[in-house]
Amino acid sequence: MFYVPTIPKWQGLHVLIVHIPIALLVVAPFLVLLAVVIPPYRRGIAVSTLVLLVIGTLGAWLATATGGAAAHAAFHNPAYHTQQIREAIHHHADLGETTRDVFTVLSILFFVMLMVPVIKPAWAKTKVVVPALLVFFVLCIPGMWLMADTGDAGGMLVHKYGLKADVFPKSASLTADKGNSSSKGEHHTDSDGDGD
Repeated sequence: MFYVPTIPKWQGLHVLIVHIPIALLVVAPFLVLLAVVIPPYRRGIAVSTLVLLVIGTLGAWLATATGGAAAHAAFHNPAYHTQQIREAIHHHADLGETTRDVFTVLSILFFVMLMVPVIKPAWAKTKVVVPALLVFFVLCIPGMWLMADTGDAGGMLVHKYGLKADVFPKSASLTADKGNSSSKGEHHTDSDGDGD
């Protein structure tokens, strides 16, 4: 049966969007290495890398904003009123904000790196380009490590402490529950009818 998806709550968006910046910000640094080994397409690959970095970083800012709202909701849930859970939430939030800030700096740095040859075209033909790209990749490694650590901390909140985001409004949940109940009722009715 066709239905219009319900718009999630702001705090519920965290679990839906958080994987987007993770994917983009993991792929982007490896595109830098690709730019190193394929010189003819270096400029195009570098521009693509910048696009992924910018979109991924914007996604990280959105993830931390929605994550903050999810944490606020969790703090007001009596089921999560333990010191251990609160500390785990703060740890995850701190890691997420640090990762976001690191990739913000890396995105700005890579943008500057791309603009230098535009301002001074002669630099694009020097031997500095490849070492600069390799140095940038090395700088991305701590960011990727932080991101993995952040994801691990988020996974602990879900799988160890049982935190669940309130994705949909209660009215939508009630409607879904009623729909499931009705379907089950119809199923039993049909089964009884077949039995007769």
